[in-house]
Amino acid sequence: MPNAILFVDDDANVLTGYQRALGKQFDMDLALGPNDGIKKFTNFGPYSVVVSDMHMPGMDGIEFLARIREINGDTVRMMLTGHADLHVAMDAINRGNIFRFLMKPCQPSDLSAALQDGIGQYHLVMAERELLDKTLTACVQALVDLLAMFDDEGFGRTLALRDLVRVLAKRMNIEKSWSLEMAAMLSYMGHITLPPEILLKRRKGQALSEQENALMRRVPEIGHNILKNIPRLEPVAQAILYQAKNYDGTGYPDDSVAERSIPIGSRILRILADFNEMTLAGKSPQEACAVLSGKTGCYDPRILEKIKACFADMALADNADDRRSPVAISLTYVRNLHVGSVLAGDVHAKDGRLLISAGHRITEVFLAKIQNYHETVGVVEPIRILA
Repeated sequence: MPNAILFVDDDANVLTGYQRALGKQFDMDLALGPNDGIKKFTNFGPYSVVVSDMHMPGMDGIEFLARIREINGDTVRMMLTGHADLHVAMDAINRGNIFRFLMKPCQPSDLSAALQDGIGQYHLVMAERELLDKTLTACVQALVDLLAMFDDEGFGRTLALRDLVRVLAKRMNIEKSWSLEMAAMLSYMGHITLPPEILLKRRKGQALSEQENALMRRVPEIGHNILKNIPRLEPVAQAILYQAKNYDGTGYPDDSVAERSIPIGSRILRILADFNEMTLAGKSPQEACAVLSGKTGCYDPRILEKIKACFADMALADNADDRRSPVAISLTYVRNLHVGSVLAGDVHAKDGRLLISAGHRITEVFLAKIQNYHETVGVVEPIRILA
């Protein structure tokens, strides 16, 4: 609720006074006591500003505003009290992160000025958050595009892994699955440091030398180090660091972290990555789950059982999907290709090189790559896209 303010007090007369003095100037809601305040904030919020009395039965203002902070840390919190107690003020500021601490009786003009400052602070916080979100989204998209340009086939596997994460999050009602999706998308990051011949040998299932295996063991750590300093990607970096760690503590990195000390995102990726590789190799979901069940010490058993149940249901859904009408596909040419199109088939240069594999959504980087090859080597046309 932009610019809306919630006043909370256990005295109905005080609330009526706020409404009478400030109701024409601000968009206000009133709550009689802390429990009603939490209920209104949950049902009608978030509010730009919450103003609470200090002394209320059942839950004082410090505890109430701390609860509001837990629900939504962006809301600006203010406290009104009739007791000039320095200890109370310090406790309120430390526990509830209070923006303003006001003394009763507070003149309407002073309260109005404080509310205006609170609304301004809320807008500042939200503007910074929007800027950070847009910057972060752009950074992640740039990283994703670079990964795809580096190794399109390998990145295609991460797209399939991302899709498995989305299915799992939806079927298991996982809230805030964004970081897990990002971890899946960026799990391949460390591979950009490997020589192409190692990637090719691994993809073909050929044995690696001890030196090559040592390089492979460093991949999660490298991916983690690339991402760890990007704001809000710290949990993504941690999930990537331990994505090859077995539940019993074996695997890499070689440290003492094991079982539930391993980040839950890593434990999920550890299972889904193996499931993904097997299904891409042609195994059915049931066959892949059977193989996973036979591995001792590799996976969190609780998560494994949930994932097996999830993809057993998915297999049934896929069988039902097979009986539905096929997805519409259209043909287009490079000159008509645009950002946002989804490829229904691989895009090849005329010399046989794979440029972008099916399933990718065309971004500015992909479009530029196709156009550059079109003007030099040439691109096989028409291009298949989802209609």
